[in-house]
Amino acid sequence: MVTNFKGLGQDPQFSQFYSALLYLSPSFAGSGGGSRLIMNFRDQWPKLPGTYLTYAGSFDHYFEKYRSGVGILFLRDDAGHGLFNVTNLGLQYSFNFNINRIWKIRPGIHAYYHYQFINFEKLVFSDQISFDYINPSSIEIPPDERIGHFDFASSVLVYSDIFWFGATVDHLMSISNTLRNEIGYLPLKYSAFGGGKYIISHRTRSRKEESITGAFNFLAQGKFLYMDL
Repeated sequence: MVTNFKGLGQDPQFSQFYSALLYLSPSFAGSGGGSRLIMNFRDQWPKLPGTYLTYAGSFDHYFEKYRSGVGILFLRDDAGHGLFNVTNLGLQYSFNFNINRIWKIRPGIHAYYHYQFINFEKLVFSDQISFDYINPSSIEIPPDERIGHFDFASSVLVYSDIFWFGATVDHLMSISNTLRNEIGYLPLKYSAFGGGKYIISHRTRSRKEESITGAFNFLAQGKFLYMDL
């Protein structure tokens, strides 16, 4: 018996979101106060065939004279050993405002190119299944197995030396991402994040500051809700 169904998914997520700051929010571009290079890797369900591999890399720098941060972010998501690939490459910018002596606000933007590819040669359709051999498929393969378009995200970050809170909205361009002449859009991705630290001992000449940090990240995209602590 052969059945078919419609599958839904969401953007790849890193459980250690605090280690993928530019992917979390473009407001973090330049937040390190200097130059910073970050590399991330995710291998989801490695013991299952057709595993999901995600690679991300970013570089950002803070220009103190202009109170601005600039970053570049690369992301590649590989599902099914090359069956379906998504690649994003874009630039980020943030600007730092002082609200008062304690609190600051940092809006950010992210403009990037979204590219996705599906390898139909690795797919097996229902009319190809037989007991003896695989027949040629009668399914019409789309002439273009690739889709590429520009997309956009915006964010805001409010922070002090102890606390930080922010929000990001992604996929603002609402461009169709289907291979056929059908209407289908990447759903907007909303994220709200924040955290704080409790200082155990202050920094002195002989020892560094000791503190405990807690953080959260809440995501909503389409019908999916996701929470990390």
